[in-house]
Amino acid sequence: MGSCRRLKILVALIVLAGGAACSREAQLPDLQSIYQTTVEIENEPLRNPLIAVPGTLGSRLVDYGSGRVIWGGGGSRGISADPEDKGEYQLIALPISKGNEPLSSLTDSVGPDGVLEIAIVEILGVPVDIEVYSGIVRTLKAGGFKLSNLTAGPPGEAQETEADEPEPTENPESAPDSSSFRFDYDWRRDLIETAHRFGRYVKARQAEVARARGVRPEDVRFDLLAHSMGGLMSRYFLMYGFADPAPDGALPPITWEGAAYFSRVIFVAPPNGGSVIAMDNLINGKDFGAFQPVYPPALLGTHPSTYQLLPRSRHGRVMSEGSEVDIYDPGLWQSMGWGLADRAAAQELAWLMPEEKNAERRYERAVAHQARLLERAKTFHTMMDRWASPPPWLDLYLVVGGGFQTASDAEVDAEAKAFRLSGVEEGDGVVLRASALLDEYQGGAAPREDRYPLRFDSTLFLPDEHVELTKNPIFGDNLLFWLLRAPRRAETLARPAKSELLTAQSKDEPASASANPLQAGSER
Repeated sequence: MGSCRRLKILVALIVLAGGAACSREAQLPDLQSIYQTTVEIENEPLRNPLIAVPGTLGSRLVDYGSGRVIWGGGGSRGISADPEDKGEYQLIALPISKGNEPLSSLTDSVGPDGVLEIAIVEILGVPVDIEVYSGIVRTLKAGGFKLSNLTAGPPGEAQETEADEPEPTENPESAPDSSSFRFDYDWRRDLIETAHRFGRYVKARQAEVARARGVRPEDVRFDLLAHSMGGLMSRYFLMYGFADPAPDGALPPITWEGAAYFSRVIFVAPPNGGSVIAMDNLINGKDFGAFQPVYPPALLGTHPSTYQLLPRSRHGRVMSEGSEVDIYDPGLWQSMGWGLADRAAAQELAWLMPEEKNAERRYERAVAHQARLLERAKTFHTMMDRWASPPPWLDLYLVVGGGFQTASDAEVDAEAKAFRLSGVEEGDGVVLRASALLDEYQGGAAPREDRYPLRFDSTLFLPDEHVELTKNPIFGDNLLFWLLRAPRRAETLARPAKSELLTAQSKDEPASASANPLQAGSER
């Protein structure tokens, strides 16, 4: 009896093995057919509208005065305006402060003009299409999402308040109740400023969708898809809403005010722990490849957001003779002659401050401005690295790319005044795996009690590059499943009361944030 049973099992295994050997190779998922039934039977008003946010360099920038494209291609000199030309250099850069005026007041004529789906550049006179976020567009269309062509428009004046919600420019062909909106933004600017602008955009879209559906604005909840730096900016809004650190450096409480507008959030390859590549760009410049422009360090040194992508000193990613380097120390940058503090960049400083006739005064303003941006980055990092439990109505998902040796460490040579990338680790070619996870056990640091200040309901790891990740069909399948079919908790279907926002932190957290360095918001 036993022998017969074992024989039957053996025959079955042989049949299965043979069938497997003869079967075709696995095919990539056909998203159109997989989600066709969902799209056909779904009641559109019951679907959460989606807001998608690109990463750095992911929004086209134009000069509103002339209509010229500053970033995004279409010109004869490549993907960007020419930083070797004085006039175009001035358009790519941001203004230098004269004193302590708010960073938001340092505006120019350049702003966003749509999310960059395809960049068109000319190489040796031949137009070349470079896919950027077109993969996301294809995926969302396969899921039945109506794509809005709204653009968030100019950044507005410094006196703009939360109540003064700028009206976006709408393409007449856009449906009034689109199920997918795309927030474009000026990726050069301070991320806290951009987060506030994002909040005004969300409120405006909420009111539009509510009018189209005949419901109250507070009954409209969004899902959020944010890539790379867009994940940092939008996470700030989720945690702090329209709050800003005080002039004396005091940090606002984590209220999760911005989370009240969302139900499910998907972060894709966010540099939560920063990137040593950003520091290299600020010191050595950014090369966009063959026949493309090179952004010099002083130019990038005017962009607050680039400083806000720096790694954390506590992770020991930047070392000098075996010791951790305080990357926020303006004295270090000035003594090393990095970025805006480079005496050799005198011509660039003259372009940046044409109204300032004295060369030494230009240099003094430049290093003072650099110190402000370093301090702002330190404050931003401190706020983003504080731990507080997400509210119960918010689902958080994380997608992490990998399979690429990614710059992880750097060495400072004080004698040569040089900064050199010196190590690689697992990542997506741009963002380290450890950075996306904000893994506190990285860079050779000792284990800490709170190893992961960020917590997610689900994390997906995919072997793909930073931008190519968004075109991956496996990513697309997971994305549409999360947006369309994955079960949602009961709390995500209910609008949170205002009192809930103020008590969103978990009950088991101590009353004083000082019990945990990250809760206290201190730089460890």
